[in-house]
Amino acid sequence: MIMSIAEPLGVGLTSVGEYFDLELDYKETECPSGQEMIDALNGQMAEGIKVLGIRRIEDGRKNNAMSLVAAASYTISWKKDSEKDPVEALHRFLEQKSIMAEKKTKSGVKTEDIRPLIFAMEETDVPADEKEDGMNAAFRLFCSSGSAANLKPDAVMKAYFAFSGFSVEKWDMRVRRDELFANDGNGGYISLGALGEPF
Repeated sequence: MIMSIAEPLGVGLTSVGEYFDLELDYKETECPSGQEMIDALNGQMAEGIKVLGIRRIEDGRKNNAMSLVAAASYTISWKKDSEKDPVEALHRFLEQKSIMAEKKTKSGVKTEDIRPLIFAMEETDVPADEKEDGMNAAFRLFCSSGSAANLKPDAVMKAYFAFSGFSVEKWDMRVRRDELFANDGNGGYISLGALGEPF
């Protein structure tokens, strides 16, 4: 496989921060510049998809983007249908020692505590294009992602809605992935776009 996508998006989600690995076989003297690669790739991309940058990484499975993903950030916009304060409910939601939610796995659906997988969650501005569609509340979610411990934002919001009493139809919520992160080796996280060397 010469191309792999880091943590492919679920159906119905949008994104402004995606990464893929591409294996190229060039002699050092014949290798095009990073900008030449960007231009060539963008000349073949589907509408709405644009390559923004290229980084060179060391060969090896442990260095590919898919295996490095440890966290993700999302903007979740939704249509609030009452005068209740979503932030007050969010604070109470996050104060819980455990948050039980259903997660789909290869072996079926199981219930587990997702609280340790939610690293941060806070109110944020509704993106302008989603305001036009009637969305009037938004959260920023930073959570575990990747093959080791993957948390889907819809599972978090389903648990939040059940806890808070807000009633939201499935089509009245939008999820946008903003960034993917790897462990930085010091207990924190670093954007996948900051790994490797500029090319």
